[in-house]
Amino acid sequence: MTNVYNDVKKNYKSAEHLMLCSTKAYICSAFMTWAGLENINDEPCHLTIPPKNSKKVEKQEFVQKEIGSFVEQYVLSEFDVEKAHRKEIENIRENAEKTVQPNERNFNKGNICLVCIH
Repeated sequence: MTNVYNDVKKNYKSAEHLMLCSTKAYICSAFMTWAGLENINDEPCHLTIPPKNSKKVEKQEFVQKEIGSFVEQYVLSEFDVEKAHRKEIENIRENAEKTVQPNERNFNKGNICLVCIH
């Protein structure tokens, strides 16, 4: 493991290395659980891998469907805090759109909602 100072600015490389190693370990562990692997040399019991003689298209479909599902579930998951923040922003946008008068124009850009009065 890597030693890291409390103040990341003192040794950014060590902190970066620690985070990368931790993230890789989390993803490997999550994949093993998701695929039903007891150890790294097992055959997955929750995942059917196409045979080696499969066509390239079949292999690509497998990766997009199965591995894509894993990535959606474990890697690109949305935390409760992120979900709450996203919903709050959506509510603000909806309320801003409802309050626009006929002589106003509404510009939505990212997390900022601008209302221009003519």
